[in-house]
Amino acid sequence: LRGNPLGVSSRTMIRWVDTWKSEHVETWTLAREGMKALRERVNPTILRDWTLAHVGDAWVSDGHTIEVMLIDPRDGKPKKQEIVAWFDCASRMPVGASINLTENTEAIQIAFRNACLYTGYKPLCVYTDNGKAYKSRYFAGSASKTPDAIETELTGVFGRMGIETIYSQPYNAK
Repeated sequence: LRGNPLGVSSRTMIRWVDTWKSEHVETWTLAREGMKALRERVNPTILRDWTLAHVGDAWVSDGHTIEVMLIDPRDGKPKKQEIVAWFDCASRMPVGASINLTENTEAIQIAFRNACLYTGYKPLCVYTDNGKAYKSRYFAGSASKTPDAIETELTGVFGRMGIETIYSQPYNAK
């Protein structure tokens, strides 16, 4: 190509590249934007039909940093806080939340308690991410099949309440 004419107009080449790009989205995205973009924008995801679920069947939770500076009660300095929220999957309604310095077990527990108090019931299952706080011994576990006291004590809060726990795939919550 060096110094030799292509024999086609630049517009024809652009059209060919656009066509090739639309037919080879995976290769184009990986080469131009990397693995993270490929995973987030191109790889298939599980589509859940929440219209089949009833209100109260499943709740989903996650924590995010709030882009607002709030006063840290420990040292009096402004810091960004974390909000942990629980949403009902069928109605898409936020049912409980809490704001804390970090996404920790306490913040998740308070938000879940607020959700239960607001709705007046507990969900059949919860869907959470793979964060350390969500997978801590406090929450992890499932309901024991036998009424053994030791087994009951070793199960997590969700297990003792008879709530099934589902964790998302690591780094791919969608």
